Amino acid sequence: MNAAYLKSTLTSGSTTEKLNALEYLKDQFDSFDKNIESFELLIDVLLNAALTESDMAVKIEIFESLAKAAVFQDITAIDFTRLSQNIDRIPEECLGRTIDILSFTYEINYLPIIKRYLNHPDLYIRESAEYGVKEILGV
Repeated sequence: MNAAYLKSTLTSGSTTEKLNALEYLKDQFDSFDKNIESFELLIDVLLNAALTESDMAVKIEIFESLAKAAVFQDITAIDFTRLSQNIDRIPEECLGRTIDILSFTYEINYLPIIKRYLNHPDLYIRESAEYGVKEILGV
């Protein structure tokens, strides 16, 4: 899948088309294939959509796709600053995945952001923050 197609689908596709495209991407990212064509552009499209998508089911799948990329792909060249800067705008349903994504960058500058969620009322978000702190610190 190329970035232009993904952007077009996420911008003007139906919910089903969006979910199908995201499912395909998750499978690609999960494949351990480190030679995904235009990987950085695909992630850029996903990051933009993560902040603008209004359909919660699609938004959740966008964050799931980003998390798959963070776990199984080399994300060292990806700048997740806009995700970290907009973390307060991210719905609770996607917050745990956001913390997971930031932690897999191993960037120490995300540590204070992640630590803010160590006492979150939602158990999953708290656990993501605890794991994220350990991941970044290498504990």
